[in-house]
Amino acid sequence: MTTKVIGGTVLDLSGTAVPNAQVTITLMTKVAFRVSDGASVVPEIQKFTNGSGVWTATVECNDTITPVGTLYEIAETYSLGGWKRYLIQVLSTLPGGTNQVLGLIVPQMSPVGVVNSFLTKALADTLYQPLGGGGGGGSSVTEYNEDDVAPANPTGPTVVAVRADALSAQGSDGDWIALRVTSKGELYVKVVDAISITGTVAVSGPLTDTQLRASPIAVTGGGGGVQYDEGNTDASITGTAILWEDTADTLRSVSAAKPLPVGVQGTVPVSGPLTDTQLRASAVPVSGTVTASGPLTDTQLRASAVPVSLASVPSHAVTNAGTFAVQADTELPTAAALADATANPTVPAVGGLLEIFNGTTWDRARGDITNGLDVDVTRVSGTVAVSGPLTDTQLRASAVPVSGPVTDTQLRASAVPVSLASVPSHAVTNAGTFAVQADTELSTAAALADAAANPTTALVGALAQLFNGTTWDRMRGDITNGLDVDVTRLPALVAGAQVIGKVAAEQITSAGPTQKAMSTTSATLIANNANRKGFMIYNDAAVALFVKFGATASATSFNVKIPAGAIYEQPVPGGWIYTGVIDGILVSGTGNAYVTEV
Repeated sequence: MTTKVIGGTVLDLSGTAVPNAQVTITLMTKVAFRVSDGASVVPEIQKFTNGSGVWTATVECNDTITPVGTLYEIAETYSLGGWKRYLIQVLSTLPGGTNQVLGLIVPQMSPVGVVNSFLTKALADTLYQPLGGGGGGGSSVTEYNEDDVAPANPTGPTVVAVRADALSAQGSDGDWIALRVTSKGELYVKVVDAISITGTVAVSGPLTDTQLRASPIAVTGGGGGVQYDEGNTDASITGTAILWEDTADTLRSVSAAKPLPVGVQGTVPVSGPLTDTQLRASAVPVSGTVTASGPLTDTQLRASAVPVSLASVPSHAVTNAGTFAVQADTELPTAAALADATANPTVPAVGGLLEIFNGTTWDRARGDITNGLDVDVTRVSGTVAVSGPLTDTQLRASAVPVSGPVTDTQLRASAVPVSLASVPSHAVTNAGTFAVQADTELSTAAALADAAANPTTALVGALAQLFNGTTWDRMRGDITNGLDVDVTRLPALVAGAQVIGKVAAEQITSAGPTQKAMSTTSATLIANNANRKGFMIYNDAAVALFVKFGATASATSFNVKIPAGAIYEQPVPGGWIYTGVIDGILVSGTGNAYVTEV
């Protein structure tokens, strides 16, 4: 038994991968047998592409089955109904002498439903060239000979190198490394062994002694003079010394503690102002006139303050030419405007003058200690309500002559008592309104209200009525059937079902499957979806799939166990619908599951 894994990628016209595309691998002749054991070969295999448009399948090799010369037809189906078909022959071993995959048959064909999405023989001859010919053979490439003029755009093999403006380590010992060149195309070369140089070599820049010599040159004597050691004493140095001699004729090494004395000649730039102490060892006496720039403070001019006696200051008159702060010793609080409802003061207070706003300016309120505040009663606006009848004395300064009959109320300050015994009897007729006081146990009549407490006394109820949008109508009913309810105005029934509400199967227009890669690690099959109407899970793996209605499925925590190649479907409408997360885990190995959610 010899098998091979074949595969491919399904792309649409724009070059985008097509997920979930169906791929059918059909053995041509339909019936074939293995040469090794005579077993029947599977004539057709169905596969689907993954999210990247890739599909793979394991097939029997054509040269190990009978009849001889069988082929596989690959049919890739697209979502819009189009397809692409091509034939291949799978061999158990590659032909000797080359590393090419031979046996690919690409016939000239016309596709159905897909334009220019197949590989023709003519296109294959154009895109793919056979290898050989010393690395540049073939009918469409050019080979070049030494000393040929280089073309602008060569089509044959050529030697190229990597530009590297700065060299760095590449790969490991024994690796193949691309050549490195400068920005001008010059090949970097490192001389490992010693070479002899003849003629003149131009050197750019100064060279150090290390660059020029393999070993240092010993220098002795300084031309025959005496060499000195640190601490030697010599009144007259006759040799080469890199030490300095102090005033005691002792040689010293140059250090921070014993710096080398330097004689300064010419001008030395100084940064920043220097104090007199930094510039001079002793103070400089100043005589005569010194020119100073800018006003100087007394501190700059004098070492100590100059005492001033007030007795020597002449008197001066003070004029009102500025602002003077005056501190007064008073028992009064800070002045503030008086406010209403102020507590009885316990200390002296400063009050504000009482003024009245006239609409433009403020005027002082008028009054005196005898009559109090003056009020102008001639400008009372509006109506003044008067309580009780007023006597003529209250209204007028002098009596008003009355002409004609007047009523008793006009004449008298109080009513005249009348005894019923002196009033003759009269018949009462229904010619007016009479106030009647009835002795009843009922409470005052009132419309009933919602959520009223349980009554403890007799109540007067209102008739039950309904508002129709314009007027009030009495509610209908009888003692036998109770309240009448109009059921003829319910919402319209769902189209296509003689039921109230959505109890019939709902139609959907799209329910594409989604491929999920599964393994022995729990993975999410369907995410949480509050709007879920149903779902279906197909186990495409070779082993059973544990499904849990919740997070983290396992062999001991699951709701459904789907056998290999089986389907689980959400219970039909009318039952319960689970809308939470759904996880799954395989019994062993890896495989795919296809989920459909609506």
